[in-house]
Amino acid sequence: LGEVNSYPQRSVDDEYTYEFLEHKGVVEVSHSVYYIGNTSVVKIIQDEPGLFFVHYSIEPQNLSVNAYEDKYYSNIKITGRVTDSKGKTVFQYEKEYPLEFSKEQIKQVKLIPMAIQDSFPLVPGNYKFNLLLQNTVSKEFTSLEREIIIPESREAFWMGDLVFAFGGKKDKESLKSSFKVGETRLYPCLRKEFTPQDTLYLFFQLYGLSEELREGGWVKYTFFKGGKEQHVKKREIKEYGIGMNFFEEFPLLDFPPSRYLISVSVLNKDEQEVLFREESFTVASEIYTRPWIQFKRYPGSGDPVYSFTRGVQLLNKGEMEKAEDELGKAYEMDPEREDFAIVYAGALLTRGANEDVKRMLMPFVEKQLSDDNLYYILGRAHQGLGEYEEAISFYLKYISHEGVSFAALNSIGECYFQLQNHKEALRAWEKSLEINPDQPEIKKKVEGIKKKQ
Repeated sequence: LGEVNSYPQRSVDDEYTYEFLEHKGVVEVSHSVYYIGNTSVVKIIQDEPGLFFVHYSIEPQNLSVNAYEDKYYSNIKITGRVTDSKGKTVFQYEKEYPLEFSKEQIKQVKLIPMAIQDSFPLVPGNYKFNLLLQNTVSKEFTSLEREIIIPESREAFWMGDLVFAFGGKKDKESLKSSFKVGETRLYPCLRKEFTPQDTLYLFFQLYGLSEELREGGWVKYTFFKGGKEQHVKKREIKEYGIGMNFFEEFPLLDFPPSRYLISVSVLNKDEQEVLFREESFTVASEIYTRPWIQFKRYPGSGDPVYSFTRGVQLLNKGEMEKAEDELGKAYEMDPEREDFAIVYAGALLTRGANEDVKRMLMPFVEKQLSDDNLYYILGRAHQGLGEYEEAISFYLKYISHEGVSFAALNSIGECYFQLQNHKEALRAWEKSLEINPDQPEIKKKVEGIKKKQ
């Protein structure tokens, strides 16, 4: 009822239909009848070192819990996937949020919605971001999908997303978290609904500002109601300091309940508009219950994990030179990390840097490692150097840990063939064809050996 004044200016919300259809082939059959709606927001924010992060918050329509003795519990599973314009996966991840409540806490939980917030770095490009949220206890699920753009150049003149928030809280910890800008953690308003008693906190970023604009330009905020201009505020850009982060506050006492549009414009010294963004919000007569938030903390911006993540994304995009550069940064900062070394070595293999791969990975052989790809990559490196017996030993270690692989068998066959051991080469290739008969090149090699026997 508090929002009724804004309804004539709203369109029908049919997003839930498309979200259900998007994921109907992904969720388990047992989940498919338990679709629930959600409210969500996805924003792109650049951190101080210049990396772009995707920040999101999703609030499921309800949170179901199970009870055991005096405890109430639930488990939220998040699956995220970023794809490029051709549908190729650039980045994917899975996280879980186990939740447990006491008898006293559950009374409050039933009255207050819950929001899951998170963020991750992403390399430049145009993408589709899909997120699937599943309550593994109740079998309920919900999802979101957004088209997102990460600017190609950090120096490009660009206005970032507008973020509506209820406010911010000082957070001087060096750890990163969702919607944290500098030392301020924003509390985004997912529904973009406020009351006249609220203050609307607006945050956005301006990238690539010229000195001329920074010294003589303006930011103009124009509020529209029903297409008519209602309020205007204008400030010089230099009042905001030298950074790229812009915060502004708007008390809403003079905004009667309705639907509004805010246009944020950058003006040059002649007050001509050179850049703008706009977004709508609602002022309602009743107070919206703000959610309690679940979020994770991550290392600060200088941690090598961000170079590693970006490197993997660039690998998936096929941008090998950039990928090698990012993965190399991560490895140099922490050469003891197994995953850093293995993925970086895999990138180096694509350009035949076999000696470098050996040097990097041989120290890990004596350790108890969890990633058996180490043996496969070392097999390829030794094979590339013509060290066929050593290569065979690593391929066999890989098979003993991971199980029979036709790719590994093909490599073993090639190594034996180079050693003039045609009997063992034939054995390896025939076993490979048993696993995957659709290998015309391997069939030719088998036939060639048999003709010489």
